[in-house]
Amino acid sequence: MRSPLSTAQSLYIGRLTEIDDGRPQSHTTFTKPKEFESIRFNGLVKQSCELLYYLEQNIAEDKTTLPQDRFLTVDYKAVCTNPQQEVSRIADFMNNHGLPTKHIREVPPNFPYSHVRRVNLDTYQTMIDHLERLYGHTIERLDEPS
Repeated sequence: MRSPLSTAQSLYIGRLTEIDDGRPQSHTTFTKPKEFESIRFNGLVKQSCELLYYLEQNIAEDKTTLPQDRFLTVDYKAVCTNPQQEVSRIADFMNNHGLPTKHIREVPPNFPYSHVRRVNLDTYQTMIDHLERLYGHTIERLDEPS
């Protein structure tokens, strides 16, 4: 799990990079929600927010069809601040569910944790507006860049 605003911001920046690399706006390398055809030509900010929201909705819907013990929630901040513990937790989960897993590389002690606004203020506010409309509640704000 990660803050919706952080995730939407990352999706937006990733989409800009894809377009800068010559890929059309209607193309994406991200996992596509079932609703992708209805949002594929929306503006990038709105599309990034909708990609996230609809993917979360699709996952929530899919989770109703399987036993809850078949899912593991991984927290973004925990991965950044204590990746060794999280990798062990993920490996244990997989091993306990019949998917033998072993560590093949050393896991670093931490990763940079990003909870900072990385887009301009207008884009940031537009993202907040879209996300709050989609989710129906106030979205946690990001830290300002230093």
